[in-house]
Amino acid sequence: ELSWERLVRMKRLVFGLGAAQLFGSTILIAALMYGFLQARLSSSFIIGAALAMSSTAIVIPVLAESRRLNRAVGRTAFSVLLFQ
Repeated sequence: ELSWERLVRMKRLVFGLGAAQLFGSTILIAALMYGFLQARLSSSFIIGAALAMSSTAIVIPVLAESRRLNRAVGRTAFSVLLFQ
């Protein structure tokens, strides 16, 4: 459950770290595809963005199962995933 107050408290992590992770991963994946696979630049960025956002469905259940979702590392990871 995510309240408005909690989101406001997490805004630096969500919009700072979350944006950095998303854009950084997109650029890295796109550069690798463009450089090594000679994919078109536009296709590389689309696939890079899709892959950068695909971790949400995997990470949240893993954090919950390992009881780390309410710890500092879990809150930080959740902030990044929330931006995605």
